[in-house]
Amino acid sequence: MGYDVNINGVLSQITDHNSTVNYGYDLEKRLILTERNMEGKTSSIAYNYDIDGNINEIT
Repeated sequence: MGYDVNINGVLSQITDHNSTVNYGYDLEKRLILTERNMEGKTSSIAYNYDIDGNINEIT
């Protein structure tokens, strides 16, 4: 298993023998995207925030 931390000090990727998960963040370091690739298939989850920083949508 491996972990990568990006230049902003937040987790950007986790890898193991079956999959890779990438994480994307906005300028506030809030999670906005989780993308998992397992055996050539990719699935994504996107997060949107309201003006107060609360999650208001997950797609």
